[in-house]
Amino acid sequence: MPTPGRCTRALGVKAMRAPRSAIRAWLSIHALLISVFLAQPSLAAGPEPPLSPQADLNPEARSRLAESAQDSTLEPWQRDFMLGVARGRVEGGAATPSPRLPGLALPPAGIAANDGTWATNPPPSGRSEHAAIYDPVRDRMVVFGGYDGTSRNDVWALSLAGSPAWTVLAPAGSPPDARKAHTAIYDPVRDRMVVFGGVGGGVLDDVWALSWDHTTPTLLARFEAEVTSAGVRLRWQFGEPDRVVSVALERTGNQVGPWMPLMLDSRRTADAMEALDPIVTDGETYYYRLTANLTDGSRATFGPISAAAVLAVKVSGLTGIAPNPTAGSARIDFALVREEKVRISVVDVTGREAALLADGQMVPGSHSVLWDGRGGNMRLPAGAYFVRWTSATRTMSRKLVVLP
Repeated sequence: MPTPGRCTRALGVKAMRAPRSAIRAWLSIHALLISVFLAQPSLAAGPEPPLSPQADLNPEARSRLAESAQDSTLEPWQRDFMLGVARGRVEGGAATPSPRLPGLALPPAGIAANDGTWATNPPPSGRSEHAAIYDPVRDRMVVFGGYDGTSRNDVWALSLAGSPAWTVLAPAGSPPDARKAHTAIYDPVRDRMVVFGGVGGGVLDDVWALSWDHTTPTLLARFEAEVTSAGVRLRWQFGEPDRVVSVALERTGNQVGPWMPLMLDSRRTADAMEALDPIVTDGETYYYRLTANLTDGSRATFGPISAAAVLAVKVSGLTGIAPNPTAGSARIDFALVREEKVRISVVDVTGREAALLADGQMVPGSHSVLWDGRGGNMRLPAGAYFVRWTSATRTMSRKLVVLP
């Protein structure tokens, strides 16, 4: 068994000694071929045709070859070849192509054999666990990411036409996070490289597309997060909206997950779709991703993008209720510009107070309170309710729907 970590060759060599007659036979052939080669004029000397291998054989050499060809330990093709040479049946010169390899011949007179030329091109850093695809449109290999002591998200191309050469690519847009152990394919229909998952600070399950065909719009043209005093506003726009059946938004507190679905109301603006995530904590960073279900049955995931919530409270009052509608508990968010006494309660459609959530002096900033769906010791029946805010500066209400 080969020693681990050591390269060995195993070419089926048998541990046995060849018979002396076989050795004598092949020594005779070698001597014969060497003598024929030395008897030929120089390849560059002129057009004189090369001699046949058996042209200068004397009767004694022919007899030795014929005798050696009777050795039963030789392979049949060896014996046939030796008999053919001895009897003058093997024709052709040294420059005749092999019938098994059409077109293979010695180079023309005066021309050196083409053994190739070594060349070096400045490559990317040595790495492992990268992904590479073949780009048939541009005849090149494209390499993305990998690990060279640290995870990478760079893109390199090795041209295959002519003399191969490495170039680093600089795609437009925000790149994926650095990663290793990911997979990639070439999408010939849309002329793009599609990258999935990998490891980058954790196991990733995102999908990215690097598109080279700029004659058609990319599937997602815009996905961004804006921090506002009311929360994080998300905007997205598709370059090919006809391909999109539905979308879903998810959020997590880190790049790895777990990802939680966001049940947000979205609306169309002049140039994009947008939704507000109001349930954020001042100073926290949130990561968002967008998943699109497409008409061909596939699904594309974009992101993550991040937003650090810096909520500048401008007006005291209720800022959000989620989930709404709710079949159980709900979180009520509110904010204060200055310290003051606040009363927050749940009232029914007649104005009767069904549950008291907060009543007391509150400090400035963002706050939240969790309602368990109960009023006193009883769960409130399904229906429409209102969360009411009462303070010295204002009174306001927001509708809350309780499901069965």
